[in-house]
Amino acid sequence: GKNALMRGAVALAANGIPIFNALNNRGVDSFSIGELDEFGGHCGRADDYHYHAAPLAIGAIVGKGKPIAYALDGFPIYGLFDPAAKPGDDLACPCGAHDKLDELNGHFCELPKGQGFGGGTRSYHYHASKSYPYINGGMKGKVTLNGEGNESEINPQAHANPLRPALQALRGARITGFKQTGEKAWTLEYELAGKKCTIAYRVESEGKVNFEFTDADGKVTKETYTGRDQGGAGRPRGQGRGQGGGQGGGGQGGRGGQQRDDRPPPPPTDDNPPRGDQPDAPRVAKTPNTPGMNLECASLDANGMLETRCTCDGDSLSPALKWSGLPAGTKSIAVTMHHIPPGAESDHVYIMLYAIPATATGIGEGARDIGTWGVNTVNRRREYAPPCSKGPGVKVYTATVYALSEEPKLDAGRDGATRAQLLKAIEKTTLGTASFDLRFERKGGGGDDQPPQQRGGARGGQGGGGRRGGQGGGGQGGGGQGGGGQGGGGQGGGEQGGGEQGGGGGLLSRMTAFHTDVPAHDFDIVLLRPTRDAITASVVVATDRLAAIEFAREGDAQRRTTDKQQLKAGTTASFALDALAPDAAYTYRLVWWPAAGTEPTRSDELRFHTPRPSGSSFTFDIQADSHLDANMDPKVYEQTLRNVRADKPDFFVDLGDTFMTDKRGQDYERALPQYDAQRYYFGIACDTAPLFMVLGNHDGEKGDENGAQGRGMGEWSYKQRTARFPAPVIDGKMFTGATAMKDGHGANYYAFEWGDALCVVLDPFWFATERMRGGGGGGGAGGGPDVKQLEPQDASWSRTLGRAQYDWLADTLAKSKAKRKFVFIHHLVGGIGGPAARGGVESAPFFEWGGKNANGSDGFAEHRPSWPMPIHQLLVKHGVSAVFHGHDHLYVHSSKDGVVYQCVPQPGNAAGGTRSAEEYGYASGTILGSPGYLRVKVDADGAAKIQFVRSALDGNTRDKNGTVIDSYEIQ
Repeated sequence: GKNALMRGAVALAANGIPIFNALNNRGVDSFSIGELDEFGGHCGRADDYHYHAAPLAIGAIVGKGKPIAYALDGFPIYGLFDPAAKPGDDLACPCGAHDKLDELNGHFCELPKGQGFGGGTRSYHYHASKSYPYINGGMKGKVTLNGEGNESEINPQAHANPLRPALQALRGARITGFKQTGEKAWTLEYELAGKKCTIAYRVESEGKVNFEFTDADGKVTKETYTGRDQGGAGRPRGQGRGQGGGQGGGGQGGRGGQQRDDRPPPPPTDDNPPRGDQPDAPRVAKTPNTPGMNLECASLDANGMLETRCTCDGDSLSPALKWSGLPAGTKSIAVTMHHIPPGAESDHVYIMLYAIPATATGIGEGARDIGTWGVNTVNRRREYAPPCSKGPGVKVYTATVYALSEEPKLDAGRDGATRAQLLKAIEKTTLGTASFDLRFERKGGGGDDQPPQQRGGARGGQGGGGRRGGQGGGGQGGGGQGGGGQGGGGQGGGEQGGGEQGGGGGLLSRMTAFHTDVPAHDFDIVLLRPTRDAITASVVVATDRLAAIEFAREGDAQRRTTDKQQLKAGTTASFALDALAPDAAYTYRLVWWPAAGTEPTRSDELRFHTPRPSGSSFTFDIQADSHLDANMDPKVYEQTLRNVRADKPDFFVDLGDTFMTDKRGQDYERALPQYDAQRYYFGIACDTAPLFMVLGNHDGEKGDENGAQGRGMGEWSYKQRTARFPAPVIDGKMFTGATAMKDGHGANYYAFEWGDALCVVLDPFWFATERMRGGGGGGGAGGGPDVKQLEPQDASWSRTLGRAQYDWLADTLAKSKAKRKFVFIHHLVGGIGGPAARGGVESAPFFEWGGKNANGSDGFAEHRPSWPMPIHQLLVKHGVSAVFHGHDHLYVHSSKDGVVYQCVPQPGNAAGGTRSAEEYGYASGTILGSPGYLRVKVDADGAAKIQFVRSALDGNTRDKNGTVIDSYEIQ
């Protein structure tokens, strides 16, 4: 809970991996803020893998009706509970238990005689859930505790010991493969600086493991390790777990980031520099980005930690750094220092120093007379920001030196140049880099990492959002032995070793998380960017061929044919169907020639309708948060899209969280299969209904992503999306807004009219370039008996449409004469819960959306000077009918000041419920669970009927597929 069991594991998964409290070391729900991978876990600072949420994927391995974990009070934890299942019909309800789950996520059950309490039949078990507490929400049985309050932990602890000592991370490394090469042998493959490297290991008798490392230069190193007998007993008080959120090089099956490491240090090597008893020995970066370059720090104490005088607890002096081995041609030097806090949406920057002379060999402690200082992100000043973090565990701050071929020319402006500007400016002038990790552990006080909120009650935390990004289990780099068995290899933030490309022998290596495997199909077609006289057919084929599209107005005998294109398998091609008539139905089909001179083959005939004029009736459908993750059932998602197709809508709107790119962290390119899989899914409905896309918070397209990493995830994500799903062309006729990318900065807001409806798509991500900062009046991440919901946080003022988009919205709404005005957005600008950004009507009064501070006072004039009014008031002024949003995985229909706020359910979450609604702040309106989609029927007079259509598979005992679960009208 929030005030108990904040240290150590509370359960042990069936694969031997510990499960911790749902909260991280700051008292925040790790799942809801995106710190976890798709399995519900992540690596701690010691590269030890552990869960914070229910490892539901284990259910596919252990089988239905069997425990996926055991709580440390001895009671089993089963998979998801279906309260609608009939007794005896559903193995997810073991022992015939169908009572509602209690506050601990469990209920009593009946066992065969002799197996229950005191040799009787009555017993108890817990269930997993997709919202807080995810696992057991406390302990039903008796346990022994070490410590008190949130410093307590259960004794003895479930944990494993690493086979090898944790080493400094290989910065820039990317895992590319993991395979079993023998009965007890595995090989991990990765790339470093574009070169292939491997770690091969074999388990011998008596726990001995032989390793063979092949580095980027082809050098082979062999090492042998023997497992250490250190497990089982509880740890001394004060030795905390200190979760982080890294992508990391795999898990070690157990413990995480202890505050103190009592193991004897390994022998000094180049990869493990001396420390402690040799404090004067320089510590260098384990793997400099450029061979030969070196970076050292002289401001370390006897334990290799950053000197107190360089932190906020001391004199706040910048650390002394020394570099060597700069490449020939170096004309200028730059230095940065940053930290990646768990759950933060961007890096924290502590040093931004550039224009250092090439003759310099370092900077002294507290230096101010060298180079030009840029702005830090902690206090926004042109100076060093000392580390000031709070919370158990060691924090890591990475210093990097850049050797440049010319001095960067930066627009410092009034506030000073940023690290993002520097990284962008030196993309083509960087000759080499070297990095060094500074470590700091603070014992108390405030800081840039917000301390946990202390609230009463035995439980805490909150419901979660979308599913996760990608570690597996096993040893650090492969081979660690975790509690209940050997792990399946290292993980690097994607699906290697435990997902799509795995193949190891461990349990995690056989799990699949993201559902990116789709049925084999010859081609898919997605219609996009329709105008009054044209439409784009985006085509992907399974085999190379020469192809074109034949089309005709419905009823016409004469067909027209587009230009032929040579299509390559798996590559998107766009065909322009132009010179169309307005308000007309068209048929079309794909035609192709497998080889020159062969007879053509034609697809089935498909249909679409060009935009309707005023006074016409039409239908469009909406979905949100398809995810393709462990929470969704591909068959249910496919059924939803077939239902949409059967509606014959004029167009289809997707509200985002479609590609889940940011769940892979720095390995975001591993999200590529999601983009390709969604081609198949959208092809089910959108070969007849043009697709309009809205960005989601997990789709990787964010201004703060590019701000933190230069041209990184944001630009890559934009290119993948628009290559497969071309965005509307802003021509000032059919579409207004912005959808193009310029200088690495994208956009996705646009508006169009169809019949008597104005449709406005908003983008709250690309223009929110200021990182989210903590604190400010809210109560933090609530949940549990005494903390029922998330609360607003003033940090949410950093979320914005940006002035240009706001002005465009105001102008678009003011000029439109449409009878119905619909707004589409993934989540409101701000919301409650800080980075969680949850809620609908109850969240509408706050921040840029509604104008109020977290404490309810008026803050709009201060935070948005010269802006006419908050967004909600703008919508009311111009008669907006409805705001359709997703993000919260619920169906919620409510209204405020005449504006409908409609949360759209997930299309593929078969077990969707409403337990998270209260936590997300929903307190009014109609609240229902997923799965399904919205059907919107607009009549000729402009009246709109909104229907929630249930999606279900055959045999579903709760709802029949296609049932209208809720319906209302907007007159």
